[in-house]
Amino acid sequence: TIYEWNIDGMNEYHIVNKLQEMTMISYAYKIRNNDKTVANLLIAGFTGQLKGWWDNVLTTKGKQQVQPSAVYYAVSTLIYNITQYFIGDPTYLKDRTADQLSNLRCRKLQDFRWYKDIFMTKVLTREDANQPYWKEKFITGLPTLFAEKIKSKYRKHKGVVPYETLTYGDIVSTITKTGLEICNDIKMGKQIKRDSKTYKKELGDFCTQFGYKPFKPPPSKTEKLQNQKRDKKYYERKQFEKPEYYKSSRK
Repeated sequence: TIYEWNIDGMNEYHIVNKLQEMTMISYAYKIRNNDKTVANLLIAGFTGQLKGWWDNVLTTKGKQQVQPSAVYYAVSTLIYNITQYFIGDPTYLKDRTADQLSNLRCRKLQDFRWYKDIFMTKVLTREDANQPYWKEKFITGLPTLFAEKIKSKYRKHKGVVPYETLTYGDIVSTITKTGLEICNDIKMGKQIKRDSKTYKKELGDFCTQFGYKPFKPPPSKTEKLQNQKRDKKYYERKQFEKPEYYKSSRK
């Protein structure tokens, strides 16, 4: 299978990601082909700027560095040449990604999927992507209380978060599971509130038979308003009620 490779309209980060994807595909090609054949399969899929670069810009000498059978690193040489032409020296990207990752925040959990995609796209362009501080940053970039909840789950076992052994997949899985637990708790809370009156009817005096206080559901908003109005009327009536001596003098 020949895959299409196009980088038109991409910024440096997306080009790096596309080149990483190209590298991964080349590993699959290498199962049945040598390095030169794999490089030619990749080149056959070039479209847009990549095709223009290969056909019109790259010199004959540059092409020979990729295509001769004597070269065992044809794919690496090809990807290196693409990087040099379209990105230049990629080392400056590290400083930029460090600043961007440090300032990246997920202020609401509804944005988690966006946060995860952006974080992973940027961190995986770095050689130190697997270092503990980036994994810690991935968690601390979440809403504060939720981030502490995630950390506390990991601290249950040995008292510390094992960033060295955790993978990003482990962290994403824990975040997803914890978020769904919170959603279910909120749903259950609402359901219990809706069903509280039904529970009261069904239980009746069942609890008192065993020495427990009767089941009393939390007051609904309507009941609260009625109680407040009742209290207000009583207060007003009490405040403006005529004294006893005045009532007796009228008789």
